[in-house]
Amino acid sequence: MAAVLSAYTNAYASIVDGLEKAANKVRTSHESYITVEQVNYHDLASQDEGK
Repeated sequence: MAAVLSAYTNAYASIVDGLEKAANKVRTSHESYITVEQVNYHDLASQDEGK
């Protein structure tokens, strides 16, 4: 019984690890997107000021 529980625990740990890695990639992508959007916004705003 202990071996079965150990196998389930290890499998669950792998799933949790994979989900954590995926969440980190989503967070990083979101932060990159926001940064690019802010840069683009400021670039467009500075172009409008010159008109």
